[in-house]
Amino acid sequence: MDRRFLFLLIVCSIVQLSRAAEVSALIALQNKFEEKRDEIEAPLENLASTYEKKLNELKDEVQQIGDLKKALAVQKEISEFRDGKNSVPKGFTELVRLRSIYDRAYTNLVNDASQKTILLTRAYVANLQNLQMELTREGKLEEALAVKKQIDSILISAAKSKSKTKGDLIGHWTFDEDGRDSSGMDRHAMLHGGASIVKGKIGSGSLKVARGQFAEVVHHSDFNLDHPFTVALWIYREPGAFQESWGPIFTKGDGTWRIQANDQGESVVVHLSTFQGLLGADNPSPLEDGEWYHIAAVFTGTAIQLYVDGRLEAEQTRGDQVSIRIREDSLRMGNSSSNPIKQFNGRIDDVRIYKKVLKRGEIQSLMRKDQ
Repeated sequence: MDRRFLFLLIVCSIVQLSRAAEVSALIALQNKFEEKRDEIEAPLENLASTYEKKLNELKDEVQQIGDLKKALAVQKEISEFRDGKNSVPKGFTELVRLRSIYDRAYTNLVNDASQKTILLTRAYVANLQNLQMELTREGKLEEALAVKKQIDSILISAAKSKSKTKGDLIGHWTFDEDGRDSSGMDRHAMLHGGASIVKGKIGSGSLKVARGQFAEVVHHSDFNLDHPFTVALWIYREPGAFQESWGPIFTKGDGTWRIQANDQGESVVVHLSTFQGLLGADNPSPLEDGEWYHIAAVFTGTAIQLYVDGRLEAEQTRGDQVSIRIREDSLRMGNSSSNPIKQFNGRIDDVRIYKKVLKRGEIQSLMRKDQ
């Protein structure tokens, strides 16, 4: 398997244990886990094979017409791809288009495989724990100890995997049932003030907030994003509810970044605090009550961009690279730790933070996840 995909899996190290072979139920569980893990991994391997096939077809085409420059460009991409490099290919339009298609598909499969692997590993550990209890009740203490060592090995491996290998998605709150973080980083959100889970846009639920209600994720150093990043979410303005000017929707305090209502409370704006001054992008059109809108804020390093329903609606650019101010404020949805009196009245769903720039096609792909 290509090493670029290894981070997707919470690797389960199968330790050589004395007498482990005697525990046939343990071996059966291990085999079942590995079989299911291979099923999760298969779409990623198929994607890589398909991409390499397309690259080789493109290489043959340009060789047939005698275009050495293009042939070398494709050959370079093939070599770098096999070596696990993830650079944007340089060259002609068709090569760039192929890589763009691959990157979009890869991002979607990574997110899906990560969540499936987490659920699979949790189920595997639960089954091992049940097996350990059964063996203990039967007095098979050495076999039970072998299973316990296997459980410990999994948990240690998972912890190392999480600390050393973190993907671009560093926070994902679906609010289908609660404030659980689905990114695998375990940065769970706590609901305050009577905030509730109601019918949503994506999945089965969304966060509903009004006066004094919000969800909060405590500060973590992972959220000290002083480099390009993307924040994306769905919002719904409650019909007939008063929307405050500068009402906070998703914020990391007023001193870092915030997505909020504009000064009239009728649309949405993103503000980013930098050492070079405030960067802001304001959607020019009002948002309708009772309608879902997909909002994405993208910091590229020199600009802040605001996408509404997959369209770039506003952008402010600096000439040079800017530095973001870092503060240890908590993340809040529906509120701000800097100004808790202000409030958003509505629903918030499928909140995501990526530590990279998402392109327009990737943002539009997030919107289609409800279909």
